[in-house]
Formats: sequence, C-alpha cells, structure tokens
Amino acid sequence: MNITPLYELSSRLRNCMIAGTNLVMEDFRLRRAVEDIKPYAKAAPVFAKLAELTGQLLEPDRDDREELLLDSITLLDALLCTQAMVRADEPATAGSTTDADAGKPVKRLPQHGGTYSVKNIPYSQLCPLIEALTTSGAGHYAYVLEQHNKHPEIFLDYRVRAAMVQALGAAYSELADSAERWLKDGGSDVVWLLKKDFDPKGKKEMVRRVHVIEAICGAKENDFYVSMLLQAEKEVREELILALGHEPSNIDLLLELAQTESRGMKDKVLYTLACNDNEAAAEPFRKLLKKKPVHAFELLYLSRTGWASQLIAECMKDKLAQLEQKAADAGQPIFEDEDIKYWENLLPALIGKSGAQIEDVIMEAAVFADRWGLYTNVVFDEDNAQRNIVSAMYGRGAVIGKGEKFGNELSRTLQLMLRVNPDAGLCRLALKLFDMNGENDERNTYFGAAVLAKLYGSGDCTEWIKAHAAFGSGRRSGIVGQIIQSFTGAKNTEGSGRMIQLLQAATGIKCTAEGWSTESVFYNVIIGREIKYIQSIPQRLEGNFTDMLIDGAGYFDDIIIGMVCEENKELCEKVEEYLYKRVLTYTSKGKPVKYFTALKKCGCTHCDGLAVHYLKVFSLDIWAFRYIVEQLPGSSQDKIDELMRAYPLIKSGKIGGGFKSEGNENMYLGLVDELRMGKL
Repeated sequence: MNITPLYELSSRLRNCMIAGTNLVMEDFRLRRAVEDIKPYAKAAPVFAKLAELTGQLLEPDRDDREELLLDSITLLDALLCTQAMVRADEPATAGSTTDADAGKPVKRLPQHGGTYSVKNIPYSQLCPLIEALTTSGAGHYAYVLEQHNKHPEIFLDYRVRAAMVQALGAAYSELADSAERWLKDGGSDVVWLLKKDFDPKGKKEMVRRVHVIEAICGAKENDFYVSMLLQAEKEVREELILALGHEPSNIDLLLELAQTESRGMKDKVLYTLACNDNEAAAEPFRKLLKKKPVHAFELLYLSRTGWASQLIAECMKDKLAQLEQKAADAGQPIFEDEDIKYWENLLPALIGKSGAQIEDVIMEAAVFADRWGLYTNVVFDEDNAQRNIVSAMYGRGAVIGKGEKFGNELSRTLQLMLRVNPDAGLCRLALKLFDMNGENDERNTYFGAAVLAKLYGSGDCTEWIKAHAAFGSGRRSGIVGQIIQSFTGAKNTEGSGRMIQLLQAATGIKCTAEGWSTESVFYNVIIGREIKYIQSIPQRLEGNFTDMLIDGAGYFDDIIIGMVCEENKELCEKVEEYLYKRVLTYTSKGKPVKYFTALKKCGCTHCDGLAVHYLKVFSLDIWAFRYIVEQLPGSSQDKIDELMRAYPLIKSGKIGGGFKSEGNENMYLGLVDELRMGKL
C-alpha cells in the first residue's frame, strides 16, 4: 500500500494548525488530501475512523473543529508510527522511494557522510527487537538471535543498526559479539554513531567499536585512529595501533611507536609493521632476528610483504647450511634442542611468503629431508594425531620431533602457504616436489599441496587427482578403496596417506554465486584474531569433482555439505539426491541435523522416510525429537504426513523406544497439532 497520501494529509493538517481552524473551509489542498484517503477507509477500521474525523472537520457549521483537528493529527501520527516509516523534511536522495511496499529500503537523510536504510517493519516487531538489543533481561539474546535467523533483512534497517551500536556494550558478551559481527556486514551509516562519545580510555565496548569502524572504513578513518591514539589506553590502544596498518603512510608513526611502546604493546606495533610493504619496516626485524629470532618468527607469521619473504629465506638458508655441515661431520642429521625450537617456529613463518628465494630454499630443504629420510607415515603418527584432524582452522606451530618429521612439516607448511597465498611459483613448486618424490608414499607427503596447486590452476583437476590417489598394483581399486585403506590402519600399505591429504586439501572448498573458492581461517595469537583467507578456484567443481567426492563412501560428507550453494542449481540437484540417500542409511552416533540443514539449502521440499529412519536408529526423548522435527526439510504438511507414517510404527513398538509412555505419545500427537497451527 502506498501511504504517501497519509503524509500529505499530515502536512495539510499541520498547516491548518498554523493558519487556524477558521480557514479550514477555504483550504482546497486539505479538502483534496481528505478525498485522497477515502479509498483507504475500506482497508481497516483505523483508516475508516481517520476518514470520518477529517470528513467531519470539513463539515460546515461545526463548533468543535479544534478538537476534531487534534484528534485527527493524533490518530494519523499514531498510524504512521505503526507503519514504522520516517518523516523527513530534507529532500530524498537520488534513487530513494517512499513506496515501502516496493520491498526495497527507503533511503533518506544524507547526514554524516552516508544514507540511512529504513525498511517497512511493523512496529510490533521493531519495538521488542530494539528493546532486546538495548536493555538487559532474561531471554533477550535468544530473542535477538531468533529474529536474526528468521528475518536477517531487518538488521539492515538503520534503527536496528543504531540499537546494535548500543548493544556493543551489552553485559552479555554473546549479544555484544553478535552485534559487532552483524554491524560489520552493513554499510557506513552507523560510523558516526560509533565515533560519537568514543572513549579512548574505555574498555571492551570501545574495542568493538574500533573493530567495526576499521572493518567498514579501513584507511578512510585513519585520522580518527591517529587522533584517538593520543589518549588511548590498554586494549583500545592495541586495537587502534592495529588499525593504523590500513594506511601505509603511517610507517613513520609506527617506527616511532616501536621505540617507545612496552613489550605487549610493542608486539602489536611490530605486527602492524610486518604488514607494511615499505622496506623501512624491515629494520626492527633485522635487529630482532639477531637477538630473539623465535619471537621475530612469531611476529612475521602470515606477513605477505616482500622484505619479510627475503628475511625468512635468508634465515632458512643459513640454518640449512648449519644442518648440512653437522650432518656431513656426524654422518647423520643432528637436531639439537635449540635447532628443534628454531625450526618449529621458522616453518610457520613461511606461511604468507613467496618469491624465487622462498621457492629455492624450500626446494633445498626438501632435498635435505629426502637425502636423510626425514619423513614418517603422517597418517598413523600418534604424536601428530591432532594435526591429522581435517579442519579449516589453522594455528601457528610445527612439530618435527627430533628431526625425523622435518619433511612432513615442510610439506604441510607448503599446503598452508598455498591457502594464504596461491602464488603461481609456489603452485609449480608443489607439483615439482610431488613429481620429484614419485610414488613413494612414505616420503611423498606433497600430495595435499599438489591438489591445491591443481585446484588453483585452470582445467579440470579431477582426473589428475583420481590418477594419483589410486595407483599401483595389489591395492583396493578406486577412490573408495583408498579411503577404506586409509582409515583402517593399514600402516604399510602403499598410498595409505593420500586420502587424508586429499581430505585436508578439499577442506574449506566453498561455492557462491560468484564461483568457487577455498576458505581458510588462521588464528594469530599475537593479535588474538582469526584471519580468513578466501582464494578463488578458476574451475567449475559441480561436475566431475563433486562426483568424485560423492563416490567417497561418506568420508567427504562434511566437505560436500560445506559446498552447498542455493544459487548453483546443478550442484544442489546432485547433492540433494546424494544427501537424501545418505541420511536414509545414516547410522552414526552423531545426529544428522547437518544433513537436514544442507537439504533445506538445496531446496529439498519433502521428508519422506526421514523421521521413520531416525526413530529406527536413535533412541531419544520427545523433546530431542521435537528439535529434529523442526530441522526436517519440507513444509509443515510434509512433516505432518511423515509423523503420521511413523505413528503406527511407534504404537507397535517397532520404532521410537523413548515414546512408550502415554504422556510421550500425547506429546508426539501434540507435535502434529503444533505443525497444523503453524507453531512449529
């Protein structure tokens, strides 16, 4: 409904208040505005009442026009408030609209360097959300989270975003952290609010404000960072120092701070310098490498600057020369405790680095490891068990034992380097190292890095992966056979580690409307933050590659589920068919809710057999089952049909062992009633 006539009537009634009621009968504009709202009288009783009041106002010989005018304005203002619109006297910006029913935001009020996005939200929905964001109380966070899950578009409304700024200081940290995350995803409309009343000596709320400002504005707010730094203390000062890294011209200020700040704060300064390409930033690190090389490696972790690559390459080359000399003298490689500590911090410092010097020194290290057999079977190495878990979260660290795992960590490091910086030279190096080790599985731990190199290259990588994941004679054929061998403890079986490496390489593959990519999250302990790296994959993986994962006996399910993208119809059709079959045969101890979520993302519109199978496999109480019913794909009627199919089996005792009591049976039927009434 276009409510522009209501605004016009509001304007005419206010003019009438100024001019006086004696002139009402002569005001043709007011009469026209009253006529324009008469069609609305049929829409709702409140509109009918408004039409009645304004009509009486224009009747001749009325002696109560003052009361009628006040009643009309009061009712109209209340009506406009419930429509949750904004009254603006300033001209609307280009491209804005007053037609809230168009489904697009109303953009108005060009103040503070930006525009406000306002959506047509019922006041009954807006008011409790703002209250939950700005006040404390039991259940507030749960309500906010529920609203965000159901109506994420509301959180782009300026009024809600303004409330989220206030929520940054919420006593309930989960609410404050969520507000920070959601504000980062929006525009710059709230930046002026974040800067208003900013307290550089404040605590966690001010830290979150800095996080949001730098996430939205980056270097654009550099003057703000510098001005606040003068008085900032503790955590706020640390975050402002990190924010200085958005502007390369801050190099002189950072070098000055590196001389004056204390140890904890100085680490933040040095980390920020490590991200600056200016050669002058390298000088503090040259000094630190001579005194405390391990600490310097910690600070250079994930740095992608050219000078950092050069420094790390030089350190690695010098240390390799020392190892070579010790090995030549002793007839075997010697890793003293100091050497182990050095290498376990130097190898992670390679992540982010690239260039010819880095490639050369990695090749030199790989040749050294190969010459002395510094490899172990990475799949079944108990000391490295935690490092074999497939995860998209990576931390800084390496484990080389007494040196016997040096080659394993070198290959693992190369895989992580490609996730952060898939440089063409590094990709060629990964493939060269894989080819150099041939089909010796014990030493050829470069398969994971080679898979990533193939993914980041052009052309379909699937056939190459299949060819090198399953080769040789006497082994179980096909990719499924390789997975089974890898997970059954066949320690001496040729190729037993390839599938683990494939799982590691494929972890984090994502599909979006823009295409395919890998997503990897690295935790940097120096700054206490997670850093996400998204690298584009210039291939279409919904075809042969997805078929290969589907052929993987269920071991790639988490990767397949993570790939689901509503916009990719070919992928969704293929994955939906596979996941539906999988969940109908699911017998794992873990509950298959992740499969239901993926099926819904794929557009699955039915749940035939899912509840029946679930109750056959799992014994659970009615409350746990209620949650499962909520997560099932399909409409409410589909869920009702499935529950009724399961009901006679429950009654006969064939399934649903936890529902045997009469009370649980009644609650089960209550779920059906809730679905019918739309409450579940």
